[in-house]
Amino acid sequence: MPTTAPLPVSAVLLSAESAVVSAASTSGSAAAPSAPLPDACQDSPADRIASVAVGSTAPASLLAPTVPALQASVPPSVQPQSGGQPHDTRQQHRVPLHMLLPLEAACAVVSAGLVAPLISIVDKSIFANASGQQPLLQGLLAGIRTLLTRPAYFVRQPSFLLIWGVYSGTYITANTVQALCDHAAVPWQIPKFVGSSIANVGLSVLKDLYFTRAFGSGPARPVPPKSYTLYMTRDALTIFSSFNLPPLLSSALAGPATPLNLSPGTTDTVAQLVAPCAMQILSTPLHLHGMDLYNRPDTALSARDRVAFIRREYVVTTAARVARIFPAFGIGGVANKYLRTKGRAWLETL
Repeated sequence: MPTTAPLPVSAVLLSAESAVVSAASTSGSAAAPSAPLPDACQDSPADRIASVAVGSTAPASLLAPTVPALQASVPPSVQPQSGGQPHDTRQQHRVPLHMLLPLEAACAVVSAGLVAPLISIVDKSIFANASGQQPLLQGLLAGIRTLLTRPAYFVRQPSFLLIWGVYSGTYITANTVQALCDHAAVPWQIPKFVGSSIANVGLSVLKDLYFTRAFGSGPARPVPPKSYTLYMTRDALTIFSSFNLPPLLSSALAGPATPLNLSPGTTDTVAQLVAPCAMQILSTPLHLHGMDLYNRPDTALSARDRVAFIRREYVVTTAARVARIFPAFGIGGVANKYLRTKGRAWLETL
């Protein structure tokens, strides 16, 4: 019976090298010029013995690496998955923007509606207390009583509708900017801060105009430009601490240097609740000074008089603003993130 002559080593080497070059060129990468084989791949006495045993003149040290070398030449993004079919992981599923943006807006409006009642009560009480119309605690209790006993009347009040509008607009802007940045695969941190700040500051100034005049002292009059500046700075700090600072704080809490050993979900929630509230320690003096300039427009008042007012009202107003910000950007932020996550997961199943 005729026997098949064993392939020479050079033929096996040429075949393997050609296969590697072909696979690499198919994946879109340029093949490098072939280099001389190292001494480790040359025939050795042991290789010749093994090749005789298997009926081939190719060295045994060359046969084993051939398949892994071919696999390594194929990019991981098109490696066969468990089902055996190639799958390009670069083509991630994306929800179309015409479906995603309405979802982002709906999550924003619902989240704002959850927290608007308490925020409107606190805001109204703070302005009335600063003007001397009504003590803070008395205003808070009166607002809660109205919400519980006359809810239909409460939700028709301008104070509630303005607050709902302010935070709906703020969350809609933040969600939309982040969704557009994610869709374009660009960082969202700076665009989200700028967009949210513009929306929140603009809407909040309009809201503060109403609250200042409705619950301030004396007849309605123009709000001083300095008060505008103070309100805008206050709101920019709040926006930064609500949308940009929590991810940084969460990473710090989850880092190896902290002994807390918290899960990523827990650190996200803690950071979202703590950061906006802690910022009120810095922003409350700006808020009080802006109201004081309206309620006491007398230019003869000294800086010492202004500082004395801030000191007198600082603790109680800071506590009230923490109680206001906690639902606005703490609970509201957590609810907004939860609704967005669940909503996106639902859209991806459609």
